[in-house]
Amino acid sequence: MMPAGKKLKLAAAAILAAAGVAALVYELRQGPQDQSRTYDYQCTNCQYRFRRHVKSGIEDMAVIECPKCKQIAAEKIMHYQCRTCWTKYDLRASHASLANVVCPACGSRAARNLDHLIPGDNEPVEGGKPYPGD
Repeated sequence: MMPAGKKLKLAAAAILAAAGVAALVYELRQGPQDQSRTYDYQCTNCQYRFRRHVKSGIEDMAVIECPKCKQIAAEKIMHYQCRTCWTKYDLRASHASLANVVCPACGSRAARNLDHLIPGDNEPVEGGKPYPGD
């Protein structure tokens, strides 16, 4: 017969081992926690277009150095889609304030940001065409 103290220690070790295995399985099922995003940029000096992976909010700046001409003139390109006529269009980050997000096809201000989609964002505005899909 095993003493009660030894049984308690054995039970505690079994619980800790089970918790460790559960935590490991949870981590593996989550997948990589890579929060990086990819943005398009265009240089206003030499018109060079390129993509850049941004890993943190500190690196997420609207204007950065162009890899071609080395000038601090490359602006983030924001991608939008009109929620009235579903036309896709781009704006430079410096021009993408809420007042300037206007569809070039129909003049509507109802746009969805294709870089940061929100669930339910594919609903048309009142009087708009049904969502055509991607």
